[in-house]
Amino acid sequence: TDVAAEGNHPHKVHLIAGLNTITPDFVKQLGPDATGILQAGTGWSPDDKTNPAVKQFLKELKAAGEPATGNLTTQGLGAWAALHMVADLLEGAPTKDSATLIAKLNASGPLKISKYGLPDVDFSKPAFPNDPVLSKQRIFQNTFSAFEVNAKGKAVPLAKTFISASTPSKLKLLKF
Repeated sequence: TDVAAEGNHPHKVHLIAGLNTITPDFVKQLGPDATGILQAGTGWSPDDKTNPAVKQFLKELKAAGEPATGNLTTQGLGAWAALHMVADLLEGAPTKDSATLIAKLNASGPLKISKYGLPDVDFSKPAFPNDPVLSKQRIFQNTFSAFEVNAKGKAVPLAKTFISASTPSKLKLLKF
């Protein structure tokens, strides 16, 4: 790797990458050099088959005839989750258009979408109430997931739940 070519061993340098770029297949290609890579994401790792949302995601992919490959990312999981969130919100609505969706999002209060592998959100409130600039951006997610690749090449959660970007957190790194 480029890190090794520069004289740094990957086990001495902590690489941090998004769950949307470091796929399980990529980790396999890196082999032992992947150990210790830290991963952050806006959704849960689609490699964590112990998570009920990931299990449902993979089940629905299979039912749709799509291969559940080692190239799955949080972007795919996020798109799947967003589709379910929109369907849940528009269920029973007399019209299913963008105006109805925006009205439902603004009036819904907290949306429990962690069941779909994404952090719960509340579109009726700013995610960063103490930051007027970010609040004007209508950014609704202020949490992330954190994983570390273990010696077996698996992304292991560093926390059992999503981590707030607004509140300092103390994560314990795994020992290899």
